[in-house]
Amino acid sequence: MVSQLLSSVGKPPLDLTSIRVAFTERSPLPTAVMEGDVHVVRYVNPAFCRLMDKPPEQLIGKPFAKMMPEKDECLTLLNSVFRTGRSERHMEQQHSKSHPVLLSYTAWPVIADERLLGVMIQVTDAAQFHKDMLAMNEALILGSLRQHELAHAAKTLNDQLRAEMTERKRAEDALRTSEERFRMMVASVKDYAILMLDVGGHVVTWNAGAERLKGYKAEEIIGKHFSIFYSEEDLGRGKPEREIKVANTVGCFEDEGWRVRKDGSQFWANVVITALRDEAGVLRGYSKVTRDITERRLLDNSLVARAADLVRADRSKDEFLARSSLSRLPMT
Repeated sequence: MVSQLLSSVGKPPLDLTSIRVAFTERSPLPTAVMEGDVHVVRYVNPAFCRLMDKPPEQLIGKPFAKMMPEKDECLTLLNSVFRTGRSERHMEQQHSKSHPVLLSYTAWPVIADERLLGVMIQVTDAAQFHKDMLAMNEALILGSLRQHELAHAAKTLNDQLRAEMTERKRAEDALRTSEERFRMMVASVKDYAILMLDVGGHVVTWNAGAERLKGYKAEEIIGKHFSIFYSEEDLGRGKPEREIKVANTVGCFEDEGWRVRKDGSQFWANVVITALRDEAGVLRGYSKVTRDITERRLLDNSLVARAADLVRADRSKDEFLARSSLSRLPMT
């Protein structure tokens, strides 16, 4: 491919030796060729000279061991390659310059005619790579710690949420139980008609006392307007609307008056209507408690009539005594 490329521009192709030399001379990687078991340096490229900070004449012809610290691992690497004929790689840190340098050595045998002639070694400054690896490892560790912190925070939040949900469920169960008990209590009351009205005055709940007092079953009355319990006279005066208007304005309305049963009969009732509001003060409906006090009214009326009779009897007695006194006076 190289010959074709060079031929295409009208120049004669280079031989392989020239190409190899051109590659090593221009390579940014430090490269050296050593011969024999004492690793005499036979060739160094410019990058190797820059690494060793010496010109080629101070390196070529000298044993490689003279250039390296005693017992350096690189020498062990060279001996291994020369002995086994296999490529080797090694990485170590040098402190010969003003700052530490992490060097990566790659050595491979130079063989010609099935005979080991020497060893070629390539040296790479891996400091930046090592620095990047350390930074990456640090980032991974920090990321792992952050992930652990997030997992711990998520677990804590999850535990808090679970506890809040458990507490909320407990509160909801307690409220549901309380509401159920209250509903059962209200439903079982027979002496009072206890019912709920929506904001428009329509019946939404009905208890046994309301059925006994007014004569309607729940399925007959729920959804009907509470004005059904009033006489035609009261309806004509707008009494139902006035009662819930007062309850809405002042919070509660109480009255005694005639109310109408399903069969048309009337009874004297004590009625208390209370406006029901939520925590925000929004009207949600009304509670209405009705009690039949007809017997008490009849008794009160009877007592009033009896008292009137006694007053009249006492007056008659006084008049009789007065007349008797006048009849006993002497005639003149």
